[in-house]
Amino acid sequence: MRSFTFIFFVLLLLNSCAVFRPKETITLKPTNFKNLTGWENEQFDEFWPSLQKSCEKFLTLPSDYKLRFGSFYSAGSMADWHPLCERAEFIEHKHLQKEFLENNFTPYLVKSSKGNKGLFTGYYESDIRGSLVKTSKFKHPIYYSPPDIQERRPYYSRTEIENGVLEDRNLELLWTDDKIELFFMHIQGSGKVHLPDGSIIRIGYASQNGYPFTPIGRVLIKNNSINKSQLSAQAIKRWLRHNPEHADYVMNQNESYIFFRHIEANDGPIGALGVELTSERSIAVDKRFYPLGIPAWINTHLPSTIYSKPNKYRRLVTLQDTGGAIKGGIRADIFFGSGKRAREIAGGMKALGNIVVLLPNNVQIK
Repeated sequence: MRSFTFIFFVLLLLNSCAVFRPKETITLKPTNFKNLTGWENEQFDEFWPSLQKSCEKFLTLPSDYKLRFGSFYSAGSMADWHPLCERAEFIEHKHLQKEFLENNFTPYLVKSSKGNKGLFTGYYESDIRGSLVKTSKFKHPIYYSPPDIQERRPYYSRTEIENGVLEDRNLELLWTDDKIELFFMHIQGSGKVHLPDGSIIRIGYASQNGYPFTPIGRVLIKNNSINKSQLSAQAIKRWLRHNPEHADYVMNQNESYIFFRHIEANDGPIGALGVELTSERSIAVDKRFYPLGIPAWINTHLPSTIYSKPNKYRRLVTLQDTGGAIKGGIRADIFFGSGKRAREIAGGMKALGNIVVLLPNNVQIK
């Protein structure tokens, strides 16, 4: 997601790799806003800050910079987006925002060779207790990105790192007292660290060790430790806490390991686009299929939790992030923000849905 020569990396992520030719293919079918169920009831003013953040990034790019849906379609160039972004900055009333989108954008339903619906999951900004120094309580390190990580690919595995291969290298960013919450913060990619004096330090993704992500829920199902129908992030956490003698072994089955950095952000963590994510208005997608920064309409449903009912969930979002487990032509991970509500809903989010992308009217997609 984020880091090293940051601007260069953002450019790479903005535009899906043009030479990538996956087994799965996508098609864009033009539709109209009247076909988007729930469109008339949308809260456009709640979506608008997310769009403006994408536009802030777009306006830093040269006008000839092109966006693509992998090797499949064009999403236009910055010459198509810049005029609209400049206008969007000054539109404040939700009725005018709705009119602006309807007059200047064309919706395209994304279809896949694997089906017209795909998996929607959720993620959140973790909250974790931490310390600036190691103590008998705060003994689990949160690491900076090692300077030699690009020289060794893949880098050390999760097992090797947990066994101490990075000790005595002065790579500790912070320390925490909860190894299980730290593991889940690795999955989420960002977090707020609450220090003993009451202050909060925000940290975000810096780099990854090069190993593929393995969902440990799949491991627990295979071992008959959790029933597939009951699988959720909360169920996995409960199992790990109730089985401490096996927890390390299970967590180490996911060899992927995330390194962090300090971030300065007022509203939310920083996504792969390089802008702050907006709760329930930013989603992560597969960068091999989608360009980052563009708006979209999603149609899925929420899980049943103490904070949500299994209702239809239809809304405008922006494509502003990516993730190691987000693979596929119709695949989205919804950012739900931070706190208990976000954690509960994101942890239970697992539903089918579809994506409709919005492109400037003058873009020739082929």
